[in-house]
Amino acid sequence: MEIRVEIYDPTSKTFWQTGNITETAGRADPTATLLHDGRVLVTGGLNAVGSSATTDIYDPISGTFSKGPNMSTSRFSHTAILLSDGRVLIAGEANSGKLTAEFFDPTTNVFSQALDIIADFTTVFVGVRFKDGRAFIVGSNITELYDPSGNIFRVFNLIGIRSRCHHPSNARKPKLVKSAAEISSNYGVLS
Repeated sequence: MEIRVEIYDPTSKTFWQTGNITETAGRADPTATLLHDGRVLVTGGLNAVGSSATTDIYDPISGTFSKGPNMSTSRFSHTAILLSDGRVLIAGEANSGKLTAEFFDPTTNVFSQALDIIADFTTVFVGVRFKDGRAFIVGSNITELYDPSGNIFRVFNLIGIRSRCHHPSNARKPKLVKSAAEISSNYGVLS
């Protein structure tokens, strides 16, 4: 199976085809993270055989994808957050059904395991980085902050987020992103 990728040019308002993803089994609902050097890291998602641990790295200069290193576990319903130091924090459901996290270091092309996440999420909806470097992860039943200065995860109690996440008509990313943005005014500007 060939997976074609198109890039949108907002100036000309047109799409153009670029290189194909290397994951031949398909990739539904992956994450795509713009790295500091301009490349794009594509991780996980679902394919024809289940969740995937594979990654692709897109190089905009050559217009091609290359196979990246595998994550420590297959992931879907996950988030990827670019940290201030250039690493990517990937958090979300692993193949085991347990929420885990790991880091991707684009300078070494290596994944490393993060400390255990405290919360027992059933689904991760969104993750964002604050200007101060902390990463905010909103799940279906709790929120958590990753603090890189101490390399720790902390449960963060946000009144209102939990009820919005559980209500089926409100469980959409745009509303959660808006909620995260509202909260950021008290805890630092989103970057």
